[in-house]
Amino acid sequence: MMTDYEEDFAAPDSPTLVEMWKHQVVLMTNEAEYLNSELLKARQNIAKLVAINAELAEQLRGVRSG
Repeated sequence: MMTDYEEDFAAPDSPTLVEMWKHQVVLMTNEAEYLNSELLKARQNIAKLVAINAELAEQLRGVRSG
């Protein structure tokens, strides 16, 4: 008699361990690509904020000296 685990994972149409690992690799690769694109967006946003801050600081210096 098979256990519940064996019935769930020993079926002929169940993926093999290697197939499951390959699928996991695809999922993790996709996640890494997504996170890298989000990181690039965040870095671009930070660069914009730094530029805005520099411009505002320059304007503030102009107001204080003028």
